[in-house]
Amino acid sequence: EKLKEEKQQKEEMSQNAETQQTAKLFSLWSPMRKVAAVAAVLVVSGITFAAIHLVTRSHQPSDNSNTELVASQKDSIQQVSAPQKSNIEEKTDSASLAQLPLVYENAELQNILTPIVGHFHLQVTYQNESARHIRLFLQLEKNMSLDDIIELLNHFEKVNIRHEGQTLIVE
Repeated sequence: EKLKEEKQQKEEMSQNAETQQTAKLFSLWSPMRKVAAVAAVLVVSGITFAAIHLVTRSHQPSDNSNTELVASQKDSIQQVSAPQKSNIEEKTDSASLAQLPLVYENAELQNILTPIVGHFHLQVTYQNESARHIRLFLQLEKNMSLDDIIELLNHFEKVNIRHEGQTLIVE
């Protein structure tokens, strides 16, 4: 009988130990702990994203001090950034557009072409006077050549420009 009692006590103890371990596991992952774990992961992720964002932003060149806006009477023309002065001579074919307005919003074609032909030392001829007043939204890049600009402008339905010698002909 003593052996039976001892055996029962051992079994009860082992069952109690199992239930205690199970209870500990369940309390370890209670709903509040799960919410806290998710919140901690989100906070760490946010901090990591902010740190990466700050590092990548700090390595990009900043031209905030060289930004200018240029406006004409009825048109909105913006110069995105003013160029730094350099001693490099420019060729007429692939001259940099750094000194030209780069973004034209609802601007007339003549107001777009005037600084471009001045920059490339050309003249412009309009075969149709109404073509002067075609309004366009246009964005140029600093490394565009004259041929690139003409090709970009010719993508517009009402614009047809060709380059002959020192003259741009607008049809």
